[in-house]
Amino acid sequence: MQLNTAPLSQIELRSPVLADGSYHAKIVKKEVRPNTAKTGNNLFLEFQVVDPILTKHDGSQVENSGNATYTRFISLVPTAKYDPNRALKELALALKLPSDKENFEFEDIQGYVIVKMKYRPAEGQYQECNDIAGFLPVEDTFSPAL
Repeated sequence: MQLNTAPLSQIELRSPVLADGSYHAKIVKKEVRPNTAKTGNNLFLEFQVVDPILTKHDGSQVENSGNATYTRFISLVPTAKYDPNRALKELALALKLPSDKENFEFEDIQGYVIVKMKYRPAEGQYQECNDIAGFLPVEDTFSPAL
């Protein structure tokens, strides 16, 4: 008995590798996890891109089937060259929180933002992929397609 409804060669297991650009996305998962060095925590965010048509890195366009999910880790550990508050403020402003808000709470992380996507080519054992390089607020007229 055949179980699949499409040829297995045509089934994507990964999210499409997108062209550099800005994409509307919904925050679908958020967690605070210990970092691998055991020196503090990372904020783990998973986003689902909701634009109806996606432009892949090769320039082709594909209909968004709802499986376009991408992750971003934000280290919560300050270093001499890194201040996590900058990344957190960028996210807070993208979520349209007041710029003078004193505390950015875990519960504030919900809704839609624009993710700035960057292409990362394959290197060594790693496949080509996308990195979320930053966040912007969605337009006031935005209405999710998915």
